Amino acid sequence: MMRNLLFPCGVRALDPAPALCMASGQVAQAHHLAEGRIAVGKPADLFLFGHVVGSVATDGLASLAEGDLPGISTVVVDGCVVVRGRAEQTPPSATVARVSGSLA
Repeated sequence: MMRNLLFPCGVRALDPAPALCMASGQVAQAHHLAEGRIAVGKPADLFLFGHVVGSVATDGLASLAEGDLPGISTVVVDGCVVVRGRAEQTPPSATVARVSGSLA
């Protein structure tokens, strides 16, 4: 999904923030899924991302706007952090997200 967003964002046809909403919440709503939006009592898997080392971007959304694959640094599934520091499927993020407190 992420790679499908990169081209239209990179050529400035889509703003990255609404593009992410269209790819998650809007799709979930169209298919009548409980997932896809962050809300109390709703299931949610999250990923936290930033710009990759060497990118001209300064954050994750700017990375998408440049057409760069962002670096995913944290993945949360069912309230549990399953990836911390770096996802092996993306280049390393220049910054690593910090998660504190309860996720459940």
